[in-house]
Amino acid sequence: MRTLWSAMILACVWVPSVSADTDGSPVTYVLADWFPYGWQDNATPQGLLVDIAKAVDKALSVENNYAIAPVSRVLRSIKSGEYDFSIIYRGKKLNRQVDHVLDVGCIRTAVVSMRDRPVRKIEDLNGMRVAYSSSGYFADNFLPTLDLEGMAVANADIMFRMALRGRLDAFVIDDAVLQGYRLELDQARKETAAQWQSFSQPFYLESLRLAVTSSFDNKHKVLKERMRGLLSNASFVGDLQDIYDRYGLPSGTACLHLVDQ
Repeated sequence: MRTLWSAMILACVWVPSVSADTDGSPVTYVLADWFPYGWQDNATPQGLLVDIAKAVDKALSVENNYAIAPVSRVLRSIKSGEYDFSIIYRGKKLNRQVDHVLDVGCIRTAVVSMRDRPVRKIEDLNGMRVAYSSSGYFADNFLPTLDLEGMAVANADIMFRMALRGRLDAFVIDDAVLQGYRLELDQARKETAAQWQSFSQPFYLESLRLAVTSSFDNKHKVLKERMRGLLSNASFVGDLQDIYDRYGLPSGTACLHLVDQ
């Protein structure tokens, strides 16, 4: 995905299901195994996308299955229809391949640089050693126009370690990942106050839109149509805002009024 998500071994967690669709078959979300979007805590799925999926289910008065998987598997399985729904970033490459059913928020892409060489505009990255996701938004939209020493890495944990060891001048993640570390949402992923002092204030690129997504031939037609109407549900939008607030992303719902209908 964007500045997110790497290929790892598929790990699934299941919860009891009550289908909301007319065919009575179970409905399953496959969600990215990438902190803080999704991760396992004692075999229990956690994360931003899990909470958003649960908010959708709550608004529709249903309970569904959840699977946690690497992004590469998420994208393949949604395109093929192996799984029913996901929550992924919209993108030009995907618009003709999948059906974005319901926009659920937007998150900024962040350039994190070292304090002694802060990035204040995109051109500041020229000549730097910069880490990023190999198949993400930055690599697709900015990297071709820059002259830098770039390296694709597997995850944000590696980016933080490399930067603190002096092997990077900057790295590109998104605000959800940055805030997840700052808020210490997972005790296994946190930096000390002294380590945070090593970094400059982030430079933000564009906001990217998250959407509940399925294949175009998804059999759960009734459920998809019910989802499409949720943005007119004030209680649902309020639940989304509460979720983003908990993850340190108060502007997470700011783009919803811009959704294409």
